[in-house]
Amino acid sequence: MGAPTSLLEFHGSERSFRARTLISFVRLKWFIHLRWVMIAAAFAVVGLERALTGLSRPQPLFTVLALLLIVNFFWCGLSYRLQRLAHDVAIDAESSYKAATVLANAQIAVDLLLLTAILRYTGGVESPLAIFYLFHMAIAALLLTRPHVYFQAVWALALYAALALGELSGLLTPHYPFLPTLGPGTWYANTGFVFCAVLIVACGILGMLYFVLQIAGRVESHERALARANSALRFSQQKLVELQARKAEFMRTAAHQLKSPLAIVQTQVGLLREGLVPANEVRPLYDRILSRCREGILQVTRLLTFARLQELESTRTNAVRESHFHAKDAARILREQCDRQRPVAEEKSIKLHYQEAFSTDAILSVEPADFLDCTANLIDNAIKYTPNGGEVNVFIRTVHDSNPRGAASTMPDDSGSDVLVTVSDTGIGMGEETRAHLFEPYRRGVEAIAAQISGSGLGMSIVQAVVERAGGRIDVDTAPGKGSRFTLHFPAVRASDHDRTVAEK
Repeated sequence: MGAPTSLLEFHGSERSFRARTLISFVRLKWFIHLRWVMIAAAFAVVGLERALTGLSRPQPLFTVLALLLIVNFFWCGLSYRLQRLAHDVAIDAESSYKAATVLANAQIAVDLLLLTAILRYTGGVESPLAIFYLFHMAIAALLLTRPHVYFQAVWALALYAALALGELSGLLTPHYPFLPTLGPGTWYANTGFVFCAVLIVACGILGMLYFVLQIAGRVESHERALARANSALRFSQQKLVELQARKAEFMRTAAHQLKSPLAIVQTQVGLLREGLVPANEVRPLYDRILSRCREGILQVTRLLTFARLQELESTRTNAVRESHFHAKDAARILREQCDRQRPVAEEKSIKLHYQEAFSTDAILSVEPADFLDCTANLIDNAIKYTPNGGEVNVFIRTVHDSNPRGAASTMPDDSGSDVLVTVSDTGIGMGEETRAHLFEPYRRGVEAIAAQISGSGLGMSIVQAVVERAGGRIDVDTAPGKGSRFTLHFPAVRASDHDRTVAEK
């Protein structure tokens, strides 16, 4: 007897309110404790009635109450044994739920049978104690699954109908009145009354099931929504903790990287001020000071760039997509970047090549400043992570009918073209571990750390932020020791199409 999927699927391994409540009630022996109260109340009422009226209930009623007492002892022992077994064997949650379901179903079914026997000796179909059928149905609807609830409902109706029809037909005799002082009644032998009584109990049971199941269903639905939200919050909290840890690590690294050149600059400037540097070494020392200053400025610039991209709002994206940033301007920016980085590459004997093959009327959906930040980081990384004597290639081109874009793309369907910017190198490359976290901020690859190459851990995060805001994508081809190849896909439209779209707006 397995639990339905709807109760087991609660954001993974978590269980619904109904399932967890059932397990809790069974473990706490809630049914058993409630039954002790009912048995004690029944004996107290019967004793009080006899003391006040001098009349005694039929002996079979006491037999049923005694049987209920014995059955409760049995349930108590069985529950204790199951708990000990679960503790010793360490039963999992699903097995525990199945055991609790079987035990709860068995107890409710036996209780309904004994309740019918009590009705038999306290007025039969005339007894108002039939209301306790509804009590059992409410408990079943709150704790059991729908198939089990429907089974208990059919079982209760069958028992009550059998009792009513048995007395009506004379199969169950004699008839015992609800109150001995009133004497035996005759309603149990009236076909119309019996029919109405059975119908009312049936309507009460079905109505109780409907409303309780509806309420329980809404509670479970809200709880599932809360559980999903709670899980998302926990996930976000975990990511925030990881991000804070990476930020702290980055701050330590950045502080060290900024402190070291500043300390060196301070020392070197002090030597110059004191006139302790030979004349032939003054110019090289100034060059080293300038180099250290450039490193520090680059660190600060990347921090400011990343912060700016993180603060952009969605309205900024719409403005970007309406901008007039031609591919020829993108090519000009790339050429200028290559020219600016060429001296750095030449210091390492790295060949820096630039090529272009694009449609002159293509318009990119990206701001020039963002494009500059993005490509500058790629070219700088390619030179930085390429050993002396290597090669870096920068290529911008237009590709028609390219691969399908992702959901984030805003490329019109009738244009079918991308402006691709490819930056490849013959550098140290990346392994799978680094590749998996390539675009996470404040994280640096194990290859860069092993090679003792300085960096902020923000460059690729800036690249990703720019490309995603433009509705494009990034392709990465890399392997340890075999270099890296980054291809940025920027959605583009023809100038005529763009002008027509703007005019329509």
